[in-house]
Amino acid sequence: MNRIVSWIEEGDLTPLAMVISVGHYGPVLVSHGEHVVVAWVVGALMDLLHFRSVRYVFQKPGYVAGLVAMATTIMATGYHLRFYGNDWLLALPIPIGIGILAWHAAEKRKARATDEAAAAETGRQAVHLQELESRLQEAENALKAGERRLKEVESALKASETRAQGLERELAQERWKLQAVNPLAQDVIALMTGAGLTQKEIATRHKVSETQVSRLKASLNGHGNGVQP
Repeated sequence: MNRIVSWIEEGDLTPLAMVISVGHYGPVLVSHGEHVVVAWVVGALMDLLHFRSVRYVFQKPGYVAGLVAMATTIMATGYHLRFYGNDWLLALPIPIGIGILAWHAAEKRKARATDEAAAAETGRQAVHLQELESRLQEAENALKAGERRLKEVESALKASETRAQGLERELAQERWKLQAVNPLAQDVIALMTGAGLTQKEIATRHKVSETQVSRLKASLNGHGNGVQP
C-alpha cells in the first residue's frame, strides 16, 4: 500500500501515459489498414518522440528545438483527435499530460545535475582541505623539530659557556702561579696580605716604578683566586 501511495505522489507517470496514448494510436492506424503490431510500434515511437522533444526544449531552450516539440505535440494531438472523433476536450489531456511529464523529467535532470556538481565540488573541497591539513601538520612537525634543535643548540651553547668560564678560571690560576714564582710578585702578594714591604719599598727593591707595582697588584688582585689586599 505504501508503495502505491509513494508512486501516486512521486512516481514516474510517463509509462502509464504512454500506454494509454499508444492504445489510442493503435486503433487509428489499424483503421487505415496498418498491421496491429506495426500500429502499436508506431504509436510507441510517436509518444517517445513527443516526450523527448518536449523534454529537450525544457533542458536546452532554442528555436529549432521549440519547433520540433511543437510539431510532435501537434501530431500527437491529431492522433488523439482522430481517436475521439475530433473532440478536442477529450483529445488534449494526454498530449498535454505527456508535455507536463517531459517538463518534470527535465527539471529532475537539472536538479540531479546540480546535486552531482555540488557533490563533486564538495568532494574537491574536502580533498583540498585534507591537503591543507596535511601541509599544516607537516609545518607543525617541522616547527617542533626546529624548536627541539634550537633547545639542543642552546644547551650546547650553555655547555660551551660553562667550559669557557672553567678555562678562564684555570687560566687565571695558571697566571697566578706563574706570577707567584716571580720575586716581585711574591713581594706584591705579601703587600696585599699586609705582611710585607710597602709599595715604595718594593719599587726600590726591585728597581721598578710604583706605577708598575700598582699595576701588578691590581692584576694579582683581579686574577688571584680571591686574594684581597
